[in-house]
Amino acid sequence: MSKSLPKSRLGRTDLLVTRLGYGAAHNKTQTIYNAKKIHDAILTYGINYIDTADDYGNSEDLIGEYLSEHISKFYIATKCGAGGQDPRYFGGSPSGHILTRENCMRTLEESLRRMRLEYVDIMQIHSISASECESNGLVEVLDDMKKQGKVRWIGASTSIPDIATFLE
Repeated sequence: MSKSLPKSRLGRTDLLVTRLGYGAAHNKTQTIYNAKKIHDAILTYGINYIDTADDYGNSEDLIGEYLSEHISKFYIATKCGAGGQDPRYFGGSPSGHILTRENCMRTLEESLRRMRLEYVDIMQIHSISASECESNGLVEVLDDMKKQGKVRWIGASTSIPDIATFLE
């Protein structure tokens, strides 16, 4: 039985998300046992917002495996530009991500495959400064993802002092 959590519109999107979301960044690879407990709790408490990324261990694989039959109940946010499971893709920026069109598109496709999705609700550039984003043309990359129908909304996972620039 699902419990009711308060919801709010997420930023400038049309997404009505629970104020408590599930941040799927784990410090270590999750076991099947732990993942099942976490995903059962998400379903029980009615959490409808999941934030993950290509480089969050096996998080996306487990979301695809355990939540795919319930996926329409969730808004999924992920991030691109990471190295994922492949060490060839690590490095290249101060954040340790490869911030190229090719790598961002690659991580999108891998995330969709792992989570068994046709699109994600939100795609974010991962741990990036505004100047890195601009110099690599990453807004255009995100826009292309939207035009392909693989992403509904775009954003950035960032920090001070870049928040104001990204909001503009």
